[in-house]
Amino acid sequence: MKRLILTSLMVLFTWMVIACDFGGNDTPLPDLATPENLVIETRTLSWSAVPTATAYRLTINGELQTVTDTSFTLEAGLYGAFEVTVRAVRNGDVSPASEVLSFTLTPDPDPDPDPDVLDAPENLVFADGVLQWSPVTSATGYTVLIAGETYTVETNSFTVPSGLTGDLTVSVWALGDGVLTEDSAATTLQINLETPVLARVDNLRIENGTLMFDPVEGAESYIIYVDGAPYATVDGASYTLPTALLEGDPVMLQVRATAAHADPSALSEAVYLGITRIDSESALRAMTLSGAYELATDITLTEPWLPIPFNGLFDGAGHTIEGIVITADQGHVGFFSSLDGAHVSNVTLIGTMTVTLTEVDPHIGGLAALVKDTHIHSVYIHMDIDVTVLNGVGRLGGAVGALHDSVLEQVHFRGDIEAHHAQSGGLIGRAVDPSKDTVIHRASAEGSLIVHGGEQSHAGGFIGFMRNNQLTITESYARMDVTGASYVGGFVGYLGSGHIADSYASGSVLALNSVLVHAGGFIGRLEGYNVTVTRSIAQGNVSATHTGAMILTGSFSGYTPGGTFVTLYEDALYDNTVSSLDRIGNPETGRGDGIIGLALVAGELPEAYSEAIWNVTETLQLLWED
Repeated sequence: MKRLILTSLMVLFTWMVIACDFGGNDTPLPDLATPENLVIETRTLSWSAVPTATAYRLTINGELQTVTDTSFTLEAGLYGAFEVTVRAVRNGDVSPASEVLSFTLTPDPDPDPDPDVLDAPENLVFADGVLQWSPVTSATGYTVLIAGETYTVETNSFTVPSGLTGDLTVSVWALGDGVLTEDSAATTLQINLETPVLARVDNLRIENGTLMFDPVEGAESYIIYVDGAPYATVDGASYTLPTALLEGDPVMLQVRATAAHADPSALSEAVYLGITRIDSESALRAMTLSGAYELATDITLTEPWLPIPFNGLFDGAGHTIEGIVITADQGHVGFFSSLDGAHVSNVTLIGTMTVTLTEVDPHIGGLAALVKDTHIHSVYIHMDIDVTVLNGVGRLGGAVGALHDSVLEQVHFRGDIEAHHAQSGGLIGRAVDPSKDTVIHRASAEGSLIVHGGEQSHAGGFIGFMRNNQLTITESYARMDVTGASYVGGFVGYLGSGHIADSYASGSVLALNSVLVHAGGFIGRLEGYNVTVTRSIAQGNVSATHTGAMILTGSFSGYTPGGTFVTLYEDALYDNTVSSLDRIGNPETGRGDGIIGLALVAGELPEAYSEAIWNVTETLQLLWED
């Protein structure tokens, strides 16, 4: 009986469970339709009404929402991907779920956003006529205000217009696009503009009776000079030469650019009208100060040569002048006593110079005693020189006695030099007091140099005394046996300032003074810090006839200052199979870093030395020597 009662209660309980509505697990009834046309517009879901439904149950990404209407608006700020279904509800009845509606909600763009103000330009600097600043992110360009004028540029630099001078305020601001960004605040900078100097006129040439040249930016007119004096003024970059010049004596033509807002340019290099061809000794001796000359043949002199000053054009055209004998006692002694603003090229000079000079501090050079603002190219001097200076200290070079503000390329000396009381060099005696760059490139000296005298009679295989911070010597060499008194160097006797690169000295170095000696395979005495010696080599033996505390000899330099102010030597070498001395003569007090000794091996180029410049045979040589 008890089992029957228990079975009846279980059946009743099961029927009650089936009949009840347990939220979300209602059993759908056939007569309650499935909702259709589920859509979303903006943020509102809607669907078609189901007959007899009293509510609707939405499932939104797994979460339930019950509404009594046929729409439901998603709350603002709710974004992302959604999946939605809807069921109709009637009392405890629930319909099947609608088709799934999938959609994504994203934030609406601001229809009218407030534009961001760009950052103001920073780090304004002014140098060499150009204003620059750091780029501003998102800038479409920049506006520059200077001297009441505005300029728009696309990049972060601006070339200040010519003609402006004095103290000026410059303002710069970044430009926005007007929609998302707006212009920055201005950044200002005070600048000072000195009166500009017009560039030198270049590329002078004569074509069909017309002097032509390249125009100079900012120039308003040009002054034509004839033999150094103003002759005519033109507005453009050409000048029709008058008959008087075309049919007259040879003249030197130069041009100067001028403008109201700027200082005039320096005089241009010269061109020559009416070059005179020299075909005899008498024609050679008839040269004038500023003429233009070209050798038509080799010339052999029959009488001693009297040095002449010259500031014109002399083109040897590959010819030779031999039989040169110079014995004159004057202040400036050489084939030319002086070259000033001249051009000399393509000539070989062969002869002797034996002079005793009574002038004070004379200048002596195989080519020229004194050279200023001159271009010398492809000149070869074969000359034995014997000089005695009786008054003061001379300046003696195998090619040039004293050099200023000039360019020497492929200038070569071959011969033996003996001097008494002169700063002496195998190629150049003295180079000092610059006003512009001076360049010596691919030049050489070979032979011997013996200098007698005191401390001031410096001796260098290439240059005796060098104190010119605008002088650069490159790809040059001295193969000279050098004997001197105190400051004796295989390449330079005394180096006070200047720059030497990719050069070498070979040959013996011997110092004779019993009290003071600074002797080195490349430099005798280096003094000062405005000096660089780079990739240069000493390949000679160095010795002195005396010993003592002031007798300093070094494989590369006899004396070098101490301190750590600047780098003096970089990748300098000496051949330690030839010289066993220390790299410098004063290692306790001097600075020799940047110099190393090594054994040069044929075919092996030292590190940092370019195969485009150097060639290693038994010794290290310059490639152009081949």
